[in-house]
Amino acid sequence: MNLVDMLRDKIAALEKGDHSPGMQAVLLHVQAAFGHLTRGQTTSDEAAFTDVIYRCNQAFEGSIKEAFRVLASKDPVGKNISEIEKYLQNNKIFKDGVLTYFTRYRQDWRNPSTHDYWLNFDQNEAFLAIVSVCAFACILTDQIAARLCFLSAQIEAEQERESHQLNLPSASEDFLYGIATSIEAFLKGRHLASVPNMPTEERLIAGIAGFLSVAYPDIISKQEILLSGPERLRPDLILSLNDKAVVVEVKYRRASDQLQKRALERLERYMFTTKIDSGLLLIYGGYGEEVPYARTEHQPGSDIGRILVLAPRERGSQV
Repeated sequence: MNLVDMLRDKIAALEKGDHSPGMQAVLLHVQAAFGHLTRGQTTSDEAAFTDVIYRCNQAFEGSIKEAFRVLASKDPVGKNISEIEKYLQNNKIFKDGVLTYFTRYRQDWRNPSTHDYWLNFDQNEAFLAIVSVCAFACILTDQIAARLCFLSAQIEAEQERESHQLNLPSASEDFLYGIATSIEAFLKGRHLASVPNMPTEERLIAGIAGFLSVAYPDIISKQEILLSGPERLRPDLILSLNDKAVVVEVKYRRASDQLQKRALERLERYMFTTKIDSGLLLIYGGYGEEVPYARTEHQPGSDIGRILVLAPRERGSQV
């Protein structure tokens, strides 16, 4: 696994915007860090390993600034890095996984190298720093990409609403039916056009949430929240309106029957834990083609409510 190639691909798949130069700079710093590592390994210049750390620090801080720009919708220009970090932490901007790597890199590498100019790092420490900052930058880029997809879907939905093309059923009548119809409308639209090269479940979920925030402004959406309990369950999406709620689970079309069965079992656990009696399993049919969807009712193994499966229609099916 080449971490630099992985980071490069993730950054290349981002929708273009004010964040683009900064994210490219992050990639350049990581590439330079690898160059210093190679120099230290192939020459007698052991100072190269310390140079690795300083380049990794630049990549780390660049990632933080672009996260501030996209995730917090604030301009990092004129803000010092300490101020930005404090804001991101206090306002709980980072997802759990991102926060873990953020804290670890800052404690293990950035802070020591910043506050103690006598420090020298060896080859193993330099290598670990590169792995750590690459992992952080990769998962942070995923969160940035999801946020951009959320915003892009919002814009598309607002344009459709202004042109009177956003004709959806009232969510107050049959909430589960309304959500299913809205998701179908989202999938048939252009709302994923910003990420055609690297669609992921995370971006798809964010796009759906962005679309629904315009289609049904009163809906409260919660993405990948950790449920209380020993299983550490994390539903893809929970949508609620007044006293009604739906748990949404998302999977790709390539999922086998066995994987789909497990997805349904997981959805049932989410519903049981949250006491929500409506669930929706979306099997994503792919972007870039007109994919017709069919709805089927799934009978849960226990009396926990109603589950609707929204999946690509089989060839020749009239459902």
